[in-house]
Amino acid sequence: MTESRMKVDLRQADNVEKFRDFLINFSREGEEKKYISRIKQMIFNGSTSLQVDWSDLHYMDDLLAYYVLRSPDEALSEFNTALKNVVSEVNPSYVEERKNFFVRIANLPENVSIRSIRSEHVNTLISLEGILVRVSPVKQKMVRASIKHVTVSRKGVKNEESEKDSVRECGAEFFWPPEDQGELGDIIEYPQTCPICGRGGTFKLIPEKSVYIDWQRVVVQERPEEIPPGQIPRSIDVTLTRDLVDLARPGDRITVIGILRVVPPKEKNKTLYDLELEANNILVSQKTLEEVDITREDEEKIIELSKDPWIRKKIIASIAPAIYNHWDEKEAIALALFGGVPKETRDKMRIRGDIHILLIGDPGTAKSQLLQYVSRLAPRAVYTTGKGSSAAGLTAAVIRDKRTGDFYLEAGAMVLADGGVALIDEIDKMREEDRVAIHEAMEQQSYHESSMLELAEMGWIKIGDFVEELMRKGSVKTIGDTVYLEKIPDWIEVKTTDFKEVFTVRPTLISKHKAPNKFYRIKYSNGYEVTVTPEHPVFVLSERGIDIVRADQLKKGLIVPGAPNNGDSTQFPEHLLLKIYRKLMTSIKCPPPYTPLREEISLLIGSCRENMPENDEKKRVLDQVERLNMVSWHSIESIEELQNSGEEWVYDLTVEPTRRFISGGLILHNTVSVAKAGIVARLNARASVVAAGNPKFGRYIPEKTVTDNINLPVTILSRFDLIFILKDKPSTAYDSLLARHMLQVHREAEMVQPEIPLDLLKKYISYARRYVKPVLTDEANKVLMNFFVEMRRMGSEAQPGVVSITPRQLEALIRLAEAHAKMGLRTEVTEEDAYEAIRLMKVFLTQVGYQSDTGVIDIDALMVGLPKTKKEKFILVEDKIVEITNETGAECATIKEIYERVRHEGITEKELEEIIRRMYREGIITEKKMGCYAKA
Repeated sequence: MTESRMKVDLRQADNVEKFRDFLINFSREGEEKKYISRIKQMIFNGSTSLQVDWSDLHYMDDLLAYYVLRSPDEALSEFNTALKNVVSEVNPSYVEERKNFFVRIANLPENVSIRSIRSEHVNTLISLEGILVRVSPVKQKMVRASIKHVTVSRKGVKNEESEKDSVRECGAEFFWPPEDQGELGDIIEYPQTCPICGRGGTFKLIPEKSVYIDWQRVVVQERPEEIPPGQIPRSIDVTLTRDLVDLARPGDRITVIGILRVVPPKEKNKTLYDLELEANNILVSQKTLEEVDITREDEEKIIELSKDPWIRKKIIASIAPAIYNHWDEKEAIALALFGGVPKETRDKMRIRGDIHILLIGDPGTAKSQLLQYVSRLAPRAVYTTGKGSSAAGLTAAVIRDKRTGDFYLEAGAMVLADGGVALIDEIDKMREEDRVAIHEAMEQQSYHESSMLELAEMGWIKIGDFVEELMRKGSVKTIGDTVYLEKIPDWIEVKTTDFKEVFTVRPTLISKHKAPNKFYRIKYSNGYEVTVTPEHPVFVLSERGIDIVRADQLKKGLIVPGAPNNGDSTQFPEHLLLKIYRKLMTSIKCPPPYTPLREEISLLIGSCRENMPENDEKKRVLDQVERLNMVSWHSIESIEELQNSGEEWVYDLTVEPTRRFISGGLILHNTVSVAKAGIVARLNARASVVAAGNPKFGRYIPEKTVTDNINLPVTILSRFDLIFILKDKPSTAYDSLLARHMLQVHREAEMVQPEIPLDLLKKYISYARRYVKPVLTDEANKVLMNFFVEMRRMGSEAQPGVVSITPRQLEALIRLAEAHAKMGLRTEVTEEDAYEAIRLMKVFLTQVGYQSDTGVIDIDALMVGLPKTKKEKFILVEDKIVEITNETGAECATIKEIYERVRHEGITEKELEEIIRRMYREGIITEKKMGCYAKA
């Protein structure tokens, strides 16, 4: 052993002894030995990790503490050895059972912000705080490989006999690297010579005998309050191992202590390196409102403030005092800040306490300023805009890591705002981005650039060349890994089908996405072939009918559907079809067929329709049989896996609403996978939502329904507890007061102050949310119940079938009343709270549900998008279309024919056109040819 090596070993032994001494003897004045008791607790819990406070180490030996910071690899290895030695003294059998032990460092002297990480921090131990925004699945990382010495090198062998002996004597199995040489890195490196026989040769890995640990990659992002104005948040990759995996979920605020590493680039000889953190410890911060520090002095001020009889008015007046009026809207926002009381039943069903508010208003009605003020007032808030967020961006999205190909679960704004308020400005602008984000989830369901597709007029095209040419000529937009064409030329049409007929439509989206690592080439029995991504869905025939199978799960011989009414089947699965037909027909009590021949099935369908009573189930089953009878049939001749040989993009032509198009005589699928990459997760998104947006037509049009005015789907609108319409109506008296207030604000800006200081109000809200859980009194219960029952009675009596209020609004009333009680820090919900909740609810119902033509409140205008009167007109138009096609024998009815039959029912020509457009958009009717419609 060299002299330098001996010095290193002696120094290591000395450090191990120092760490051991710290673990055994550390105690502050008058305290018991801290870490011995923690080690005993660790053994009792069956753990292998011990959390050590860096300040304790610094208190006992500052040089040793700074050694841990500056040389963490050597220091932590020695610290782990010392811990193992101490555990062996306390419980020798536990060391034999668990083998390895780890020191987890906590409370470093300072936190490094993600934005300020520099090269000087590389290979040092640092602590950083942030929000966990992405989490990969847990993988197994090999740390010690089990290797077999298969053949011995002939180099140095003297004669044939000794060679045979050598081969016979070796073939040994051993672990690599040895325990004293650490663990494997990212690549398995085999030994040059066998440690058993001392010779080289061929070595074989034995995966099933190797040693593995849990491994996970996460992404930590700056906290919203740390991001400088006008900057995008920065993030860093963090690797977690062993017991650190799955300690936190997306949306958690965490502190990570770890060693900063450089990550070599994929291309050799490059000088630019990325950074990642190899975690030593991860600490999940207290969630929700624990971040707001409330001192004893603060608590006294809060209690004193709550005794003020005008406290609620002062809280409302303290919200955006520079904005004139909007008292109801400010009160609703205040209630959302305090929130109701979340509850959980015995069977773990959660009843939310979060209150969701939507402000829809004309331009210049101060919606954005309200939201921005709330973002400063709320104890925990995330502010985002509809332009920069998608539905996935608001909740969570599955994304693919460019470097590794791994799938991550990424937290969106609502998850990051867990326990606080998510503020979404310009929510009406979300739809286009939402659509693209959904298609971004399709990036693994696209076509290889060489795939030949068939257009209606152009014939065969290579999809990659075609899309690239369109994007060169047109305007494109990029979001994440998706590039899409902003305007699709009118002349582009593709063939699609409802499985009964073939017709042409324009694509609704043309896009390209980052290519995966591999593809699948599918060859069909009719000679057509296509290359797709692994998760691309393919139509196949199964015992359930036409089913969907991923490309990477296809098998040779599977039957697939082709264009209907083609008659050009290359395969006819008569036995499987007969089985399906018999099962379906028997289920609706129709005579089962004896052969699967198309003519017999057609006659059987007609006979069943004529002779058996009509109902929805019978219609559905017969339609299914008819579709199976119409399509042609082919089979998969081969499925071949191909590695990506340098392709950067894959391509999509999306067709709505059918999500399928015809190419090469086959029906190809184009759809959205909700649970992409098989990742299904539940994240905390317990945030109140305060959203604002503009009306669809620029200004709110009172003659149209709320759903027609707001560019949001009913499914989202109906989730809001309160919706306020802010209209900009000229009025001399109001305009004078507004102008006077605005001029005063601009002239004496420093004089505009809230009734309650912002910091104190933030602590007041935090205190109320944390500690106040008011309970409904019998009086409040009675008030809310009477209002609910009376509203429903009045609606149904005014016009049969009208629903004025639903149980969803009753739940909202309870939350609003609880929040109103919280504003006064009261433990009971009184009649006063219930009446104020009812007052706000009436404002909401009158603005959103009031029907001027009937004079009643119809909540269906919001809940289903159509008030009862309009629903009746939809049903009438649908009936007339069926009536016309049945009488004339034509395949569709023209608008002129429909109008002739409905104009006596009070429907104007303009109203009919609007109804037709909406019915077509919602898939109730189909347009067979220009201006001619049939029931879908």
